[in-house]
Amino acid sequence: MNKSILHRNACVQRIEDMGNNYQRLFQVIPQETVPDYLCERIVGAVLRERERYERSRLVISSLFGASSLVGLVFALPALMAAAATSWFSTFASLLISDNDLIVSHFNSFALSLLEALPGFEVTITLLLLAVFLVSFQNFVLGLSDITAHARRNRAAFL
Repeated sequence: MNKSILHRNACVQRIEDMGNNYQRLFQVIPQETVPDYLCERIVGAVLRERERYERSRLVISSLFGASSLVGLVFALPALMAAAATSWFSTFASLLISDNDLIVSHFNSFALSLLEALPGFEVTITLLLLAVFLVSFQNFVLGLSDITAHARRNRAAFL
């Protein structure tokens, strides 16, 4: 089937000047007026959505903070036990007692200290500490935003 063939009524129904038709159409249609309360409704809906977002952010950050704090409670004793069993504390105590020995054999001391470092436990503890600090920061910022909204709402009612 040939797609280039036009419908038999296409040449009869073709409109040459669309601009004049639109101008006539918009002259006939009455102008719409925006209700006065529409702007207040839109702003109120946006403010409610922002408050809902901030409350959910506060809840999520508090959940992450609490879970990372629980993880830190278990990770810190594991880190201490791993440091005690890996002789890390013994090598670290040389930093305080024998500075001359450390300076003269710094390369071998640094490598021994790194080998004795419980890497997995340190990584987990630092990761949990970072998650806790970021979630605590988000919690404080979210709490200040929510109290600012409450103060604005209270001032609007007065």
